[in-house]
Amino acid sequence: MNDQRISEGRSANILFPMALFFAFAISALIVLLFAASVYKNTVESSTQNDTIKTALSYLLEKLHNTDSADTVFLLDEGFDEVNVTGIDDALVLRSDHNEASYYTFIYVYDDSLCELLAKEGSSVSASAGTSILSSVSKLETETLSDDLFKFVCYDTDGNSASQIVYVRSDNAEI
Repeated sequence: MNDQRISEGRSANILFPMALFFAFAISALIVLLFAASVYKNTVESSTQNDTIKTALSYLLEKLHNTDSADTVFLLDEGFDEVNVTGIDDALVLRSDHNEASYYTFIYVYDDSLCELLAKEGSSVSASAGTSILSSVSKLETETLSDDLFKFVCYDTDGNSASQIVYVRSDNAEI
């Protein structure tokens, strides 16, 4: 009888640490799974924000590289220097080379930010542009004044970011 109590005591001495170890292991696994979920959500959110911020940064950099008198436009119904089909909203930048004018269109087509270069008097289609950045679903452009523009960019998940830009041209007064 005494031997039976001793073996029960030894079983309890082994089972308690094992149960404690398994409880710790399960807790660690739950914490690890939770941390992985938080990390995944953080990376996805960061990627979405980076997409639209990168698109706006690209627009601003192109605009500032071309910024001079009468070279920055927004595509509207009055624009007739190039026959454009399939583009609703676009930033249009004019550059002159060898006595000819060229227009760069930056717009969204097929969930991508695209760029298209066209010579004055030509006809172009949105599908002819070069894709610059994917996962961009929409670009809204607005003229706030002669030298103030607003851009709103949307990603494919519906997130948006906006930027207001002041154009300081060669002949603009500061």
